[in-house]
Amino acid sequence: MDPNSNQYTGVPEPAPLNLMAVIGFNGTVIDGLILHPDNETLIFPIGSQIVVRNVLNRQDRFLKVKIIKNNIKNFLL
Repeated sequence: MDPNSNQYTGVPEPAPLNLMAVIGFNGTVIDGLILHPDNETLIFPIGSQIVVRNVLNRQDRFLKVKIIKNNIKNFLL
């Protein structure tokens, strides 16, 4: 048995939560805020995901980085 599983407690695994919006950017990733050449899209890491935000219609897309278990420290486009 996997000691990290919830089989020991009998508690079911919680359903994953999906992000609905971003409320901030702390800027700890050097050069982490990128303006796309279309001048309408911001790209930046937040936690273990990459946010692609259209600044005109305020819509966000979240790109999940599956191999990351902690916060993103740097990225390159």
